[in-house]
Amino acid sequence: MSPYSTLLRRTLQLHHLSPRTQLLNLKPGRVSNNMASSARRLITNPGCFIFSALTIPGFLFVDLGFSVLNPGDGEPRTPDQDYFIHPVHDYWLRDNDNVRIYYNANFAPLLNIYADGITFGNRIYIKFDRSANSVTTPLLGDHVFQGRTTLLLHEFVHVEQYRTFKDSHPAFGFAYLKGFCQSGFDYMGNELEREALVKQRFVDKILKDPVGTRFMDKWKLNDRAASLGSPLIGVYTSDPGRPGRYSLPFQRGRMTLDCNGPQTQPGLIAEPQSSCTAHI
Repeated sequence: MSPYSTLLRRTLQLHHLSPRTQLLNLKPGRVSNNMASSARRLITNPGCFIFSALTIPGFLFVDLGFSVLNPGDGEPRTPDQDYFIHPVHDYWLRDNDNVRIYYNANFAPLLNIYADGITFGNRIYIKFDRSANSVTTPLLGDHVFQGRTTLLLHEFVHVEQYRTFKDSHPAFGFAYLKGFCQSGFDYMGNELEREALVKQRFVDKILKDPVGTRFMDKWKLNDRAASLGSPLIGVYTSDPGRPGRYSLPFQRGRMTLDCNGPQTQPGLIAEPQSSCTAHI
């Protein structure tokens, strides 16, 4: 018996299955149920451990391939990107500010179809060019910057995850592949991806909200970026006693907006009729 046959038989035994049992159960009308049941059993911890062990060499090969296809040092973040990245990742970026971004990255053919970005360690590979790494005002209408910043926020979560594995690419890759298997080979169900999908939305209130985007618009004026730094959180607050007054804390101060104009509901300004005045 070959090593692979032995491995398959042992995997089936771990999940109380046998080749003969599987064949006997494949009857008309029961094939779908059998496949679903077998899949659920095979994605338990022992089966997924074996899957990860068998596929981790491929993960590391892809990792190496990206570094070969995309030589150089990459690029640092822009101040406009930091505006949204710091509220989510400031606590570890302060001591680990070596993340590099590779724009117009060369992707493997299959990944080029399914992925707009991918991260290995502190290297983020983005399919798009650098043209949208700074915002054009008003932010509310800059949908390209909003979309690519959301992608970058997602990838930064993966950089953070690598740090939890002490920047070990094999350790992260093994955990990622195991999570992918345990999710039933569902990208959205992978625990590491779920965390990234949740955290990429932490700053939606200041990246996409009609009121929240006004803070960025005012921040870019009169060198306020240098004086205030980046926001501390991704959610602005409103003053119940002062309709149209909103506030956002920054690294070196606080910005308050007094906005006047039609409001469709409390805290939401109807664009573009309203105007806001910033106070530092």
